[in-house]
Amino acid sequence: GSQGPRLGPFLRISRAPSLAPASREVKVACSETADLPCTAPWDPSLSYAVSWAKVSRGWHHSGPHAPRKRPYSLKILNTTSCNSGTYRCALQELGGQRNLSGTVILKVTGCPKEPKETTFRKYRAEIVLLFSLVIFYLTLIIFTCKFARLQSIFPDFSKPGMEQAFLPVTSPSKHLGPATLPKTEVV
Repeated sequence: GSQGPRLGPFLRISRAPSLAPASREVKVACSETADLPCTAPWDPSLSYAVSWAKVSRGWHHSGPHAPRKRPYSLKILNTTSCNSGTYRCALQELGGQRNLSGTVILKVTGCPKEPKETTFRKYRAEIVLLFSLVIFYLTLIIFTCKFARLQSIFPDFSKPGMEQAFLPVTSPSKHLGPATLPKTEVV
């Protein structure tokens, strides 16, 4: 009975992948085409409708496939680091009720890191907000300078003009903005 224990586990391990397909790993260089095989234990004599889904992100691809040399595989052209992840293929038996599925892990290697683009994309909203604030403050400063210059040229109307410009609630008949008020009074 010395050969039994050694032979038993070895046979069990070698038979396991065909019974329960483990998730396959596909490695591909950056910008090359990835061909992901469907690891579901499908029957070659039957036809299936295949759908692929990326497990990590909300990506989905589906469509009926005609049996080929490598049926139900998924081709990804010009791979980037974004394509890395776990993909799940689901086979629906045409005219039947059986659903089969398998997973493939895709690893895209050698992609150049793009920190500038991603950080800009991440802070794009903040940059736009900051930019608009800067423009707002610049126009405010320019307007204030111009207004101050007007005041020094025409000092007589400065007091009533200021009151009317900054207290529009008290005089509802005048619907002119603060910018146009001093000019209309000058003329």
